[in-house]
Amino acid sequence: MNDRITKEPTMIEKLRSFLMTCPELEIPENKEVPIVYVDHLSGNPTGYVINLIPTTPWFRKYVDGGGIKQMTFVFRSLNEYSGADVALNIENIAFYERFASWLEHAEPSAIPGLENWIKVEALTEGYFFDVQNGQDKASYQIQCRVKYAV
Repeated sequence: MNDRITKEPTMIEKLRSFLMTCPELEIPENKEVPIVYVDHLSGNPTGYVINLIPTTPWFRKYVDGGGIKQMTFVFRSLNEYSGADVALNIENIAFYERFASWLEHAEPSAIPGLENWIKVEALTEGYFFDVQNGQDKASYQIQCRVKYAV
């Protein structure tokens, strides 16, 4: 008898795996995939982070008990930053324009395990969030939502 129980991946695990398929994410040197943390932003500009945002879990509830649930999150990165380097700062925010466009055209329901996902969408534009580490790094972020059928 096998004592191991095969567990269904959690929503945050599914979200992380989905976001790691985005071709816009930078892959660090000596790595094969982008680094996407959950609730941790590295002090080095080498990865991204997902932070969940508190919200009502139901987007739409049907009388039969089913409906559409939602999970809202912030997708954030730490980038090289300079108040005087306009081109660098434009590129930092341009990443989020491309990321939002990717989300708009992505079809998560075509990925195995995400068949009940309806949409992953940007709720805001990407924006500058905070300067860190002596003004040479800044975090940028975008607020997003996953809607899925239950």
